[in-house]
Amino acid sequence: MDWPLEDAPLFTEATDVVLFGKPGGTQEESDQARIAAGLTVAGYFQKVIEDRRSNPRTDATSTLINTRSSCPTAPGCLKTRNSF
Repeated sequence: MDWPLEDAPLFTEATDVVLFGKPGGTQEESDQARIAAGLTVAGYFQKVIEDRRSNPRTDATSTLINTRSSCPTAPGCLKTRNSF
């Protein structure tokens, strides 16, 4: 995948929040924390996708992002490159 190892704490923290909510928080605070964690991870991957489209590498992430599908009208196919 070739994601920077120093980004691992972001995923650990986001996973903890999604699984356990906000420690000591109310249900509403936990729900808001889960939403924020999800948006943080989505933002991270949006940047990765944009970078790998502009600067492809020889890794699995670049290959996946830059692979063309042969099913443009089949159910389940993404309609645009910006569907993420």
